[in-house]
Amino acid sequence: MTGQPAVPNEPKLVHCPSCGHDAVPIGHGPEPTLCADCHHMLVGLPGAAPRATPSAENPSWGIPESALLWLASYFAMLSSAVIAIVGFVFVAGWFEATIPGGEDIMRHPPALVAGVLSSAVGHAITLLLAWVVVTDGGRQPFLEAIGWGWRNGIGMRHVLATFGLVYAVTIAIGVLVQEPDTPFKQMLETSYGVRIAVGVVAVLTAPIAEEVVYRGVLYPAFARRFGAIAGVVLVSGIFLLVHAEQYASAPAIMLPLGLLSVALTTLRAVSGSIMPSVVLHLLFNGVQVALLLFVPDSPAAPAPE
Repeated sequence: MTGQPAVPNEPKLVHCPSCGHDAVPIGHGPEPTLCADCHHMLVGLPGAAPRATPSAENPSWGIPESALLWLASYFAMLSSAVIAIVGFVFVAGWFEATIPGGEDIMRHPPALVAGVLSSAVGHAITLLLAWVVVTDGGRQPFLEAIGWGWRNGIGMRHVLATFGLVYAVTIAIGVLVQEPDTPFKQMLETSYGVRIAVGVVAVLTAPIAEEVVYRGVLYPAFARRFGAIAGVVLVSGIFLLVHAEQYASAPAIMLPLGLLSVALTTLRAVSGSIMPSVVLHLLFNGVQVALLLFVPDSPAAPAPE
């Protein structure tokens, strides 16, 4: 007996198996590991343990919501392209214009321009869906929840240094390895208009939409469950896998793309913000687009990401 009053143990936060959020488990009933919100929703009994306060490192969403957003983004991009090309064929037929049939339509420059520009619509739909997930239906500020601004001492000088490293590898690979005739390269060579359309999407919409999904939504969900290093590896791998179709027959060119993916995700992990990743993505794509339009024979990889 020491005579000192006992200090109650502080409640321990765990991952709710239903929603994936950090919360104090209810500790009773048929599912004692559920958080109070899920217990109330599934069992109908009130709970007293609130969720931890959401933040960029402790988001109000989990891996299931992140995966659904990623899938919805993919189908938004795909469906936008299909609708754009079908719409182009319909309008061209209305004006009795001559257009190729079958698979040849995918090599018709005006149809390709319509399909590429439709990506901006897919990106807009993606951002809208991301807003719903990130804000929990408007219950919290988007930018604060997603992580925005220059944080943790990470600034523009770090972004520029990272860009220099990634681009040095990109140029080195371009010098050492002759780019094979990939489907994406064939598309870019169909017309200058297609290159302009690719450049518009790559600079204006892709960096923001992709960074919100991969580094803003997917990364914090994975990092909270598996740790920061695993989060970087998983998100970088998914990002690389999605873009791999552009270089299906060019495995060597996947190296700078993989390095870019790791750099983007690492910046998010270290800074706690997607701003450095957005700026790096925009800078990389901007330089690639400039080379694509004005120096198409540059040794740098020709496609923005």
